[in-house]
Amino acid sequence: MKRLVCLFITVIMCIGLVACEDNSTTIHPSDYKPQYFGIGDVIPFSQENGGEFTLTLTESDDYCGYQTIYKYVDYEIINTGNYDIEFWESNFSCYMDGYSISIGYPMSSDDLGASYITLPPNRKAKGRVYFTTNTYQYENIEIELYDAKWLIE
Repeated sequence: MKRLVCLFITVIMCIGLVACEDNSTTIHPSDYKPQYFGIGDVIPFSQENGGEFTLTLTESDDYCGYQTIYKYVDYEIINTGNYDIEFWESNFSCYMDGYSISIGYPMSSDDLGASYITLPPNRKAKGRVYFTTNTYQYENIEIELYDAKWLIE
């Protein structure tokens, strides 16, 4: 009888341990690697007004202006929805080795891009946005637009 009670208690404890097991996965910050897009990837976006568009970073390079070094990114935007979309280049963010760098405006550039556009449905636009780096020595450059991230260097 004593063995039967011990066996019964052991079975109940095992069932309790299995039922309490945590099957969820915890992602630790050091393990988390965000997904990055690359040059040429076509990324879809939606706006609150129902507008939809795709954006593609088409090229990236350095540009040396008067006493300032810039990283520029060329992009193409296509309105794929049924409504006009509004797009501001200031929605882009750029990080050099994890540090935020600002949008720059080289005075001698032939192609400053459009800082703001309203694009009707089924229309396209190309632009170029510059970021002030003031150095050629960096590990990586990340571009962000809303929740999309590109690793370009």
